[in-house]
Amino acid sequence: LDIELATDITSKINVDITLFDDNAALYSDKQSLIISDKTIVSFNKVFPEIKKWSAEIPYLYTLKIVLKNKKDNVLQAITKKVGFRTSEVKNGQYLANG
Repeated sequence: LDIELATDITSKINVDITLFDDNAALYSDKQSLIISDKTIVSFNKVFPEIKKWSAEIPYLYTLKIVLKNKKDNVLQAITKKVGFRTSEVKNGQYLANG
């Protein structure tokens, strides 16, 4: 997951992310960094048992992203529904979740 942050000033922030399945947190992580202009924050995690999204079974998780200042006050919070799928080309065929 890459998050692009944009600002007119240079400041230290904390980025907290949490991935939920129903109300249970599956993954949580945070990063502290100094941002200026445009900054990309990357979070990497492999979920071997993730339920994949498809048109037939559109399984969605909830992703919460919270930006906090250096005093740990919330600057912005956003919650979005997200899905996961794999894609690859194998033997000349495009495979989704395959």
